[in-house]
Amino acid sequence: MSQPILKIRHPRPAHLSDPYCDFTPEELRTLLNTPDERLAWNDLASLLGNLAAGTYDETVYFLPLALDFLRSDKEGVRDLIDPVVCFLSRHAELLRSEGLLAPAIVKLHECFESWTHQFEFFQVEHSKRSYVVHGGDVYAVIEQLVRWMTHESLTVEWARELSDHGNVPAKAAWFLHLASEQKQGAGVYGFRDFAALRDILTDERRLRSAGGVVIETRMVSDQPEFWENVFLWLGL
Repeated sequence: MSQPILKIRHPRPAHLSDPYCDFTPEELRTLLNTPDERLAWNDLASLLGNLAAGTYDETVYFLPLALDFLRSDKEGVRDLIDPVVCFLSRHAELLRSEGLLAPAIVKLHECFESWTHQFEFFQVEHSKRSYVVHGGDVYAVIEQLVRWMTHESLTVEWARELSDHGNVPAKAAWFLHLASEQKQGAGVYGFRDFAALRDILTDERRLRSAGGVVIETRMVSDQPEFWENVFLWLGL
């Protein structure tokens, strides 16, 4: 089945109107003069975020660039998640009228899938604690979708995809990890704010099924303290 194409009809803007009066003329000129391939996360955030440098018509051109950025390993991916979700939420009806909303959501889902494709750890220098690779990205997209509310149902769909793990260890591990974060009240807005998502992440049958898959792998023996904490919070 072919995926919908994110084809923007609007050209690259020659002018940014700064509707919130939040930028200097020099900052606006810099944004306009920076080539697409050199736009950093903060540039794209300025173009798509809460106090965007332009109107929808002026800035929608940059949406595919921002979604591609989220799939990259460039610095600032996590910081760009909120501006992207903000744009998709605030301009949902305009995007839908131009046939852009569905393919943009597909692109965002592809980001989520790439982040949760594996379940791996990294350590910060001078710290013995293990952190989940892309953990912050996954938390951020869920929290921002819940925060902006327009597309919060996506979080339920995506959490259910992980819980219906099909004996894939990475999916089962991500489901348990997110459920543990929900139990601990992770994030500024937290996963607790959306009842439908909370119901998925607290479903005992789903949790025990995922727990059984993780225990059968080497994940627990490789990171015993991490998983002991997860199972303790979830009562498994």
